[in-house]
Amino acid sequence: MQLLGFPLTKQEIADFVEKDGEDDAVSFDVFSNFVLDKMSKVPPEEESLRAFRLIDKDHRGFIEYKSLKRAATDCNSDLAYAPDILKSIISSIDKDGDNRLSYEEFERAYMKSLE
Repeated sequence: MQLLGFPLTKQEIADFVEKDGEDDAVSFDVFSNFVLDKMSKVPPEEESLRAFRLIDKDHRGFIEYKSLKRAATDCNSDLAYAPDILKSIISSIDKDGDNRLSYEEFERAYMKSLE
């Protein structure tokens, strides 16, 4: 949950497992619904900032190819092995031509994807 930008305390986890679990465990479906419920309560602007920060692990204020590839690898995405696609994602969003994405560029594309 912390990786998704939703840090939980030990008490919150214990309460969740006690309420919705069995034998100190929860099913994947129950956990998925819990995550989706948490995520649905986040305003899109905050969600885009969280997503940007997850990709910009170096906290440099922009996303380059290397950052996007690392994020794809971390997610076990096939995109991690498709450099041309990752580069085209960046170039299609990059408006100022610096081969990296500022938060403003990222947010604009993120919000457009929600339309």
